[in-house]
Amino acid sequence: MSKLSTVLAREETMERQRSRITWLREGDRNTEFFQAKAKARGRSNRIKLLTTEDGRVLTEQEDLERMACDFYQWLFTAQDELRPELVCSHVPRKVTPYMNDILDKPFTE
Repeated sequence: MSKLSTVLAREETMERQRSRITWLREGDRNTEFFQAKAKARGRSNRIKLLTTEDGRVLTEQEDLERMACDFYQWLFTAQDELRPELVCSHVPRKVTPYMNDILDKPFTE
């Protein structure tokens, strides 16, 4: 019951956030049209399946969550084979050799 209550509260919050722009624009009218629009958006705004690198199709919520977490952990983790010189070769230099010499000097007041 606790999990169901949490899910329902989360769904209500999402609906409120989704509808906020419409309410601000059109006023706080809880019309049948607005409810139909919110429900249709809710149905289409879901990830129903993901395909793994080896071609398996995942549809279970736990599998979808795990795959998304794994992807973003991989994305934001430094890779061992990272070579900064490859990235730097595509970034234009802004500091000239003369500027670098000035920056390398000891600090004086």
